[in-house]
Amino acid sequence: MLFFGGSFEEKTDEGIHTYEEKTDLIVFGLVANYLIGYTARQPGLFFVTGIGLASINVEWEERSATDESLGTPLPGGGSMQSEDGTAGGTVFNLGIGGSFSSGLDIRAELPIIVIFAPPGEASSVVPTLIATLGYRF
Repeated sequence: MLFFGGSFEEKTDEGIHTYEEKTDLIVFGLVANYLIGYTARQPGLFFVTGIGLASINVEWEERSATDESLGTPLPGGGSMQSEDGTAGGTVFNLGIGGSFSSGLDIRAELPIIVIFAPPGEASSVVPTLIATLGYRF
């Protein structure tokens, strides 16, 4: 199971106009992993590969105090545009790990989420990084 959340803000100047963009993202996903070269309680290096599905909720907003062409007028001048929605996606996972004879495992994984039809101008590819430490009973 994967759960990610994030909020990203960006400010750009384009000539006489300044734009502020904000994106809020929540990702929930289920991934099935296959461990290559993993043997329980045997020390060694192993690899992780996996695939899964995700649900992504995106809230996106762009506003400018000087540009009136974005859409919804703002009090005091300027305008804004926004989109929000939920989309589905696929998760592709690759990683590497190490196991120890004590039952301890460490992993570094790179799940890449590909979003189908993202709302607004949100990105359709979301790279993430996971580091885990686990103990096998």
